[in-house]
Amino acid sequence: MAESAANNTGLTEDEAKEFHTFFTQGISYWFGLVVVAHVLVWMWCPWLTDALCNATV
Repeated sequence: MAESAANNTGLTEDEAKEFHTFFTQGISYWFGLVVVAHVLVWMWCPWLTDALCNATV
């Protein structure tokens, strides 16, 4: 009874670990994609140094 009260997700511990692995891996891929996107935009129009680019946006 105490074990089921502590786990209210309906997942076993192995399933929860597997979900956590996929979730953290997905977040890592998403973060990598976001970094690449920001680098590409920075190469196209550096928003902290180029006054002309900042004025046209």
